[in-house]
Amino acid sequence: MGEAAIIFDIDGVLTEQNDGNASKQNPLYRRLWQHWLEWLAKNRERQPLNGLILTFDVVDLLTSSKAQRERQLAVLRQRLQEIRIHLHCQLPVYVVLTRLDLLNGFSALSGLIERSDRERILGVTFTQGAHRDERWCEELSHFWQNWMAHLNQALPDLLLKQPEQGDRASLFSFSRQVQGLHDHLIVLLKGLLSGENMDVMLRGVWLTSSLQRGQVDDIFVQSAARQYRLGTHALTSWPLVDTAPYFTRTLFPGALLAEPNLASENGLWLKYSRRRLGWFTAVGSVVIVAMIAGWHHYYRVNWQSGVMVLKQARTFMDIPLPQGIDDYGNLQLPLLNPMHAATLAYGDYRDHNSLTNMGLYQGIKIGPHVEKTYLQLLEQRYLPALFNGLVKEMNNAPPESEQKLEVLRVIRMLEDKSGRNDAVVKQYMARRWSDRFHGQRDIQAQLMSHLDYALAHTDWHAQRLNGDTDAVSRYIPYEKPIVAAQKELSKLPIYQRVYQSLKTRAQGVLPADLNLRDQIGAGFDGIFVAANDELLIVPQFLTRYGLQSYFVKQRDSLVDLTAMDSWVLNLSRNVTYSDADREEIQRHITEQYISDYTATWHAGMDNLSVRDYENLTDIINALEQIISGEQPFQRALTTLRDNTQMPPPPENLPEKTRESMMAESNYQLLTRLGREFAPENSVLVEQKDQTSMLQAVYQQLTELHRYLLAIQNSPYQGNQP
Repeated sequence: MGEAAIIFDIDGVLTEQNDGNASKQNPLYRRLWQHWLEWLAKNRERQPLNGLILTFDVVDLLTSSKAQRERQLAVLRQRLQEIRIHLHCQLPVYVVLTRLDLLNGFSALSGLIERSDRERILGVTFTQGAHRDERWCEELSHFWQNWMAHLNQALPDLLLKQPEQGDRASLFSFSRQVQGLHDHLIVLLKGLLSGENMDVMLRGVWLTSSLQRGQVDDIFVQSAARQYRLGTHALTSWPLVDTAPYFTRTLFPGALLAEPNLASENGLWLKYSRRRLGWFTAVGSVVIVAMIAGWHHYYRVNWQSGVMVLKQARTFMDIPLPQGIDDYGNLQLPLLNPMHAATLAYGDYRDHNSLTNMGLYQGIKIGPHVEKTYLQLLEQRYLPALFNGLVKEMNNAPPESEQKLEVLRVIRMLEDKSGRNDAVVKQYMARRWSDRFHGQRDIQAQLMSHLDYALAHTDWHAQRLNGDTDAVSRYIPYEKPIVAAQKELSKLPIYQRVYQSLKTRAQGVLPADLNLRDQIGAGFDGIFVAANDELLIVPQFLTRYGLQSYFVKQRDSLVDLTAMDSWVLNLSRNVTYSDADREEIQRHITEQYISDYTATWHAGMDNLSVRDYENLTDIINALEQIISGEQPFQRALTTLRDNTQMPPPPENLPEKTRESMMAESNYQLLTRLGREFAPENSVLVEQKDQTSMLQAVYQQLTELHRYLLAIQNSPYQGNQP
C-alpha cells in the first residue's frame, strides 16, 4: 500500500493453483482466487483495477523448457480470461523482467553504471493501441536493438577497463544473454496476446534488479557447453553485501502507475449505470414536465381565485344595505353570498401552508383580509337577524314549556361557543327555515352554509368578555328577554329540563325519524287515513333503536346533561350530585321516557283510521291489498311490535347468559313497554291452533272478498241507483 496506489501482490500458487501435481488442482487456491475476484467486483464495482503487472524471472524465462513455457503461457492466459470475465473490463498489462542481476556479467557491468543511470527506467512503453496491430513488437524490437547497439558500442571500452580476464568474459557473456532474451520474450508475449477473446492491452516491457542475491548463472556459457557436450562449470553467488536497486526507483511513478485512468470501467456497471441514467433522465423529464404543468395549473388556479375575489368584492360594493326586519337571515344573503364566495375562493387558508400549490398559494396572504370582512357581516348582520327571529319565537312560546327551553338552548349555543353543539343548532334552524322557505332549497342551502361558517369561527360571548364594545352593544337588545327566559325556565323541574336536553341531543346523533306511512308502505293511502300527519312521525329517540342505541347508554351521562342545562340557564356550574341524586335523576328520566314513549306510539296508532269507500270496486281492491298485497294491517302491527316488545331469548341459551340478558336495562325497559302494548301485540301472537287473531280476521276478510267479488261478477247486480 503506497501513497499513489494499492498493489495486490498475488502469490504464485494462486495463479498456478496446483499442489505439485500438475494433473490435480488444489481447490483451496482456486477458491481463494475466485474469492479475490468476487471481492474486487463487489467492492470496486465501477473500476475494479487500474492495471495488471506481470513479473517474470529472467533466468527462469531463459532456462525453462518448451513444455514449461507452454504450460506457463496457458496458465497466464486462463488467469487473464478469468479476470476479464469477472471484472468485465479491459486492463492495461505491464510486463516486468526481474532479477536481471542473476545473469553473469551484470556484476561487472553494475560497477560501471552511474547512480543517475541506475535510477532511470530500463524498458519501453508502447504507444496507445499498439497491442491491436502488433506495433508493440516493432517498438519492443526497436528498443532492444537500440539497447544492444549501445551495449555493443560501449563493450570495447568496458572490456579494456576490466583488468581481469574473467570480468571481460562475463561482460561479453552478458550481452549475448540479453540478446537471446529478446527472442524468448517475443515468443512469450505473442502467445499471451494471440487467441480468441484475448484482447490484452500490453503497455510495455521493463527490466529491473531490486536485490543482488542468489546464484549467478551464465546462460550463454551453459548453452555453449551443452552444444559441445562439455561439463558444466561451478556457479558463483552474489556476496552478502549492501545491495542497490537498479532501474526501479522511477519505474512505478514513471511507468507502471503513470496511467491510472487507462483501464476501462466495468462493462456491467456501465450497462446498469446507463440504464439507471436513462431511467433517471426519463423520470426526471417526467417530473420536470409535471412540475412545469403543475406550476402552470396552480398559477392559473390562484389567478382565477384572485379574479374571483375581485369580482365578488365589486359585487359586494354595489349591493345596497337590506331594508326591513329580518327574522331568518334571508335578507342578508345578497351581502353574505359574495363575501362567502370570496372567502372560500382560495379554500380554507388555515388548512394550507406556504408550500401548498407548489409554493404559489396566495390564500394565506389574501384569505385573512377577506375573511375579516365576512366575519364582520356574520357578527353584525347575520347572527343578529337570527337572534331577532329566535327571540320572537321564544317570547311567543308557552310559558315554562319545553318549546321555550329548546329555543333558548339554540340561542345560547349560537352566542357562546364554549357549550355549542353544532348538530343541535343546525337541526333546529334547518327545520325553522324549511317551514319558512318551503320549496326554496337554494335559500335554505345558502342560509345553512353561512350558519356553518358562523358556528365554526364566531364566539359572541367571548368577544363580550374581552371587552369588545361593538359586541356588547349588539347584544343589548337580546339580553333582557334571554335573562327573563332563563329565570322563567329555571323554575321548571330539573328532570323535565334534563329530559328535554336528552331529546334535543338525540336529534343530532340518531338517524331520521321513523315515519309510519313509510313503514306501512305504498298501501297506506289505499287503506288508512290519518287525522294528523304530524302524529305519523315517531322520533327516532322513541323507537327501539333509539332506546337501545342511545337512551340506555346516555343514562350514565344524565349528570352531564344537567350541567348543560345549567349552562343554558346560566346557573352555577359548581353543582355536585351524590349517588342518590344520580339514581333519582335516572329514575325520573326513565319514567318520563316510558310515559313519552307509550303516549307517542298510542297517539300514532290511534291516529290511523280506515278510510271510507264510495263503491264496490274500491272495497274489493282494498281487501285484496289487506289479505294478499301490501298487507298494511300486518305492517302496522309488526312495526308497533318491533318497537314495543323484546323478543324472547333463545331457548338454548345458557341460564347465566339468559339471566344476564334479562337484567340489562334495555331488556327491562322493553319488557315494561311490552306490558303497555300487550293488547295490540297479542293480535300477532299465535294461539293453540297455530293461528293468530290477525290471521283469523284475514280469513273472515277473505270470505268477505269472495262474497263481494261474486256480487261484482254477477250478471244481475240489482237496480242501479
